[in-house]
Amino acid sequence: MKKLVVLSMTAMLAASMMACSNDNSATDTKEPSQQTESPKSPSKQTDPDWITPVGETISTEGGDFTFHTRNDQVEPVEAGSLTLDFDQVAGISGVLSPEFAEHVGQNKLEYIQVDIQVTNTSKDPINFDAYQATLITSTGEEIAAPNPKLGELPEGKFAGEEKKQASVFYVLEKSKAEDVEWVRLVMKAPTNESNEKVGEDLDIKVELKG
Repeated sequence: MKKLVVLSMTAMLAASMMACSNDNSATDTKEPSQQTESPKSPSKQTDPDWITPVGETISTEGGDFTFHTRNDQVEPVEAGSLTLDFDQVAGISGVLSPEFAEHVGQNKLEYIQVDIQVTNTSKDPINFDAYQATLITSTGEEIAAPNPKLGELPEGKFAGEEKKQASVFYVLEKSKAEDVEWVRLVMKAPTNESNEKVGEDLDIKVELKG
């Protein structure tokens, strides 16, 4: 699971590049809940299952990406009948390959990656835009939504007992990833088919460790 989580970034980057290539050929609130690393749990940053430990760089088709910070000990969060599991939240910088740089529109990226799995434990359908959350950083940036150029994200409609998993990428405009000490993820409450709230708005604070 952990290896897939780390690889999800490179897989999504490759998928974005492929989608771009195909298109071209065809057209020619509440107080934030604190989420910190558990002192009782061993850090996965030293676990060999992590392909790219914090402080190291991975080379992919999309370029070279350095992991500056990570928190993979975020406690699950509940919103009504939904459970949110965060496999990791990481601060990453990248020097992009020429093809991917052309697709994104810039040569370098500073961003926060959020790997999140959402499970609807109810048999009733639920609407919840977990993959369109607003991200607020310790450096003062507020990013309204993930960058759409970095991959297609699941819809916010969950069938009964449905589970969805994705990596979400927030591009920093005024900060360096290594300088971000914490982030807040702000999400609107889930709703039922009658557009009635079935949970609370979420404001989740995640500390990032170097």
